[in-house]
Amino acid sequence: MTTDSMNNTNLIDIGANLTHSSFEEDLEKVLQRAQEEGVGTIVVTGTDEPCSEAALELAKRYPDVLYATAGVHPHEAKTFTPATCSALKAIAEHAAVVAIGETGLDFNRNYSPAESQQFAFERQLELAAELGLPVFVHERDAHKRMFEMLKDYRDQLVDVVIVAQLHAMIGANHSHNLPAFDKVPAYRRLGELELTASRSLTLLTEARARVNEVQELLSIG
Repeated sequence: MTTDSMNNTNLIDIGANLTHSSFEEDLEKVLQRAQEEGVGTIVVTGTDEPCSEAALELAKRYPDVLYATAGVHPHEAKTFTPATCSALKAIAEHAAVVAIGETGLDFNRNYSPAESQQFAFERQLELAAELGLPVFVHERDAHKRMFEMLKDYRDQLVDVVIVAQLHAMIGANHSHNLPAFDKVPAYRRLGELELTASRSLTLLTEARARVNEVQELLSIG
């Protein structure tokens, strides 16, 4: 597989966990299948400091095909320290890193205490504002608090991609009613697609229509 052949396709996967051990043996085949299905660019998600480092290494290995994010997922927020923030900044300063995240709030599973999640989320919002990078946000059962925090940074952030609805549609019935929703200029409504087999064709059509917006958002291409 060559970089040129991958770039002949035009879909972008903005959140792939390719650093997981399950991809160690067949990553080349996975990327080849992605290319065959029309996915020519993939953003590898960082979910903690080691994972963010690994995501960057993959992006270096497949330049112009793979990109990376640098961040700490809310599940891992209990591990976040000031040193973590410094490490993420060093990773994110590389040109192949196109967003801060996956960060955010998950009050559904609560693998990390809510206080730890909010601390880590805010530090990463600050980092994104400092570096001028978009924020890749995870949200479950925390839509109100998430938008309160985003509203505080709305004038400082470049852009925000929220993947709550892409994960599980949790919060979708409530977000429209939040006053802050339409007042966060950084918010990009790229998701909110119900991932069901019956909507697969619609999903593909809508995804293709949004490629240019994602490319511009993440400065890819």
